[in-house]
Amino acid sequence: MTDIDILATTLLEESKRFLEKAEHSSLMDDARDAYLHAALNLAFCSLEAHINSMAEDQLLRTDISLHERGILSEQKVEMVAGEFQLQKGLQMYRLEDRLQFLWTRFSTDAAFDRKTPVWGHFKAGLELRNGLTHPKSMIVLTIDTVRRSISAIIEIIDIAYKRIYKKSFPSKGKDLHSTLAF
Repeated sequence: MTDIDILATTLLEESKRFLEKAEHSSLMDDARDAYLHAALNLAFCSLEAHINSMAEDQLLRTDISLHERGILSEQKVEMVAGEFQLQKGLQMYRLEDRLQFLWTRFSTDAAFDRKTPVWGHFKAGLELRNGLTHPKSMIVLTIDTVRRSISAIIEIIDIAYKRIYKKSFPSKGKDLHSTLAF
């Protein structure tokens, strides 16, 4: 297990622990909102770390094009002296686009159906996370919406593991139960 894999797993466990803390807070407790904010943000940090780890694994392959290498490494690809080259500049891609690229390019499975409830819960959670990260209005989180978002993230990571590595995501069996006790 690499350092990024350890971090990704730790972030997910922290997310689940903050959700547990929110569930055990009184409804009037200001801490509940803070726990929910932390749980949602850490879950998405974990997802991004898992995606980065999967991308790093695929960068070791020799059968990927320069443009695919650019997507995986989030680097610009530009024409220099008549040929495409990776540049040092950052080229960011949307989280869901990068995820779908990994699923599509490195899997022999059929295309993922984005009309599934899991994808819907993931997208709803992403909108909430984006609302917290780039606030333009008040965002109200509930235990149920954060629970659904974290469950969807775990399921999305599991789908990626099954498609790319042909095995289940090890943390999926723990569901929303954290291994942490802080």
